[in-house]
This record gives sequence, C-alpha cells and structure tokens, in this order.
Amino acid sequence: MGKPFHELTDIERAALGASGMTFAQAAEEHPQPEWCDYPDAVSTLGCWSLTGGKVTGIDYCKNCDCLRSNAALTGAEGVRVEGTVMQED
Repeated sequence: MGKPFHELTDIERAALGASGMTFAQAAEEHPQPEWCDYPDAVSTLGCWSLTGGKVTGIDYCKNCDCLRSNAALTGAEGVRVEGTVMQED
C-alpha cells in the first residue's frame, strides 16, 4: 500500500491518471485519510476536495460533516478531541 491519497503531490496524482489506473485501484493503493468518513472518498463520486488535491491535512476537513467524531485536530492551543483541549506530548 502506498501513502494516503491526501499526501500525493500534483505530479503523483497526474501520473496515476496517465497510467490508466481506475479510482478503485487508486483507492486500494492510496486510501483516504484515516480521519475521513466520506463513503468511498477516493472515487469519481467521492470527495472532490480530496481527489482534486485540496486536502493536504486534517485542518482542511475540520468543518466537514464527514470528519470522524474521534479525529484529533491540532491547533496552537494543543490537541482538541471532540471539543476538549488536551496537552500535547
């Protein structure tokens, strides 16, 4: 398995398309981010922000309805989990 889809560069995403790889094959090789609950996010009807290269980290997704409820968002004040602030290690 390769790196998660959101970590692919523009060049790497273009190379996937040029190779003839289907979205199903790309999803198997490069899964959606672990914080994402969007069904089949790496697909033609999936998350267009993800497949379009806009998602580079969890901060982009912090207002998305498909953000997992247990996902940790990192901010200047620490790590927030489900609305609570915790100390960073």
